[in-house]
Amino acid sequence: MEYAKCLARLQRLCSRAEYCSADIYRKALKDLEGDAGDASRVVASLKEDRYVDDARFAAAFAREKASLQGWGPVKIRFQLRGKGISEADIALPWPKWSRKKPPANWKNCSLPRRAPWRATPKLS
Repeated sequence: MEYAKCLARLQRLCSRAEYCSADIYRKALKDLEGDAGDASRVVASLKEDRYVDDARFAAAFAREKASLQGWGPVKIRFQLRGKGISEADIALPWPKWSRKKPPANWKNCSLPRRAPWRATPKLS
């Protein structure tokens, strides 16, 4: 694929969802058949046009994982480091919501009367 087509495809992709620069670099490298120079140019162009922003990605990733999947700060930081996000960008997305509180009705949850692993009594 040529540079212009790759850039247009990745612009469409980035306008629909947040991606980190490492993910976009991998996609560009695959589209450009291993041309690292052009892949770097694509990533630089997307960063310049603000299609890709690692700080914005880190904030969206942390918010999504904390609220939807219940991940804690340690796991989120570990995953962001694995994606190649810098420590400065990882430090940004930790507002008040990062400390999850239990639901208001957590004491009212009904617990089973019998442990689920115990066999039910046999009826004769």
